[in-house]
Amino acid sequence: MSFDLEAVRTELASAADEDTAHRHGKQLRCLRGIRGVPNGSLARIADRVWRSSPTKLPRDVDRLDRLFATAWEDGLLAIGLLATATADAPGEAHALAMRMALRVDDHVTADALGWLVFGPSAAHLRKPYPVVVEGLVDHARPEIRRIAVSGALAFTPLLLEGPSASPLRAQLGQAKIQISDRIDPRVLGWAITTFRRDEGVARAVRRLIIAWGDDDPAALVQFVDTLPGGLPSMLANEVRPYRRPQ
Repeated sequence: MSFDLEAVRTELASAADEDTAHRHGKQLRCLRGIRGVPNGSLARIADRVWRSSPTKLPRDVDRLDRLFATAWEDGLLAIGLLATATADAPGEAHALAMRMALRVDDHVTADALGWLVFGPSAAHLRKPYPVVVEGLVDHARPEIRRIAVSGALAFTPLLLEGPSASPLRAQLGQAKIQISDRIDPRVLGWAITTFRRDEGVARAVRRLIIAWGDDDPAALVQFVDTLPGGLPSMLANEVRPYRRPQ
């Protein structure tokens, strides 16, 4: 049985408070509106919703799409639920993720959708990652391009963060989870090369550089040193700590 959409909306509304709404509102803007649900409460609700009704596609496509469109927190919950279905129904999950992507207008949602859905979809669809995010890379809006950058985080050993990861934790029965246990230099190299001069997603590219450097500094330095045209100074500065002292 699919989750009760109206019940979930009511639960989210009840968990909201003005202080949280004000704090989140200072950090981002979202046309769908911000309820003000604390991240911990959102994670607990996401966990409960998935446990009571594990996501199944295509059955839940319409409800997830409508939930995503309701408010910022609702969207993060919808992404988390969708992430649990990418392995079993990769085609349907990717199609819905693309519909969601074109409505993203904040960096938190972009990061969650990229990392939890688009990145893992490459393996499930058996397609190269650049193909999976085709249509996002050259989009006019930086928030949508950021989805493609943040999806590359799924090819790093970073632990998943944020309330959207709660359903995946419930599904796997683990408090800490990661999509990959190693850096994939092909994907990170592509993302850094493609977006290195895109100021609209510079912070997301910076995160990829740090993740790569923390895991394999020698490989990062070798990649940067052989990159035609190099990196812009802001990103090049992030590489310096990973260079061995001469």
